[in-house]
Amino acid sequence: MTCINLKIRTKKMTRIIYCKFLRKEITYDKCKNCNNKQYKEIKKKIIELDKLSEHFKESADKFTGLYYNLKDKFDKFIRFLAERLLNPKTKEKYKEFTGDLFGHGILTYNDSNELDKAQKDIQEEKLKQPKMLEKEEDDYEL
Repeated sequence: MTCINLKIRTKKMTRIIYCKFLRKEITYDKCKNCNNKQYKEIKKKIIELDKLSEHFKESADKFTGLYYNLKDKFDKFIRFLAERLLNPKTKEKYKEFTGDLFGHGILTYNDSNELDKAQKDIQEEKLKQPKMLEKEEDDYEL
């Protein structure tokens, strides 16, 4: 291993060993015993670690995107179940389906709370919506 501060220069047509750190001409034995050695291998490891940290940052970005995507899909699924449970025509069918989901451990107690909350939100939205008036006959005569 050679120190990154060690340079070979020429002085009056002869080669000399020059230390950039000490900024003077030295001998090879003095370079061996120097306490301020910096090896090229350390720089290579730093470069590798930088590449690895970049890779982890990219992976973290991908995983956060995946997390939010799955969270959004799960929220839509919960809302779908809540809408079906509030519909009198499909209520029994989806009660059995959600019971199976709880039985297999797909949904948990926290998910049950989310389902109840979604049902309350849907009911509030229905109350806020103006009721549609039935079709009235045209007032205009032709």
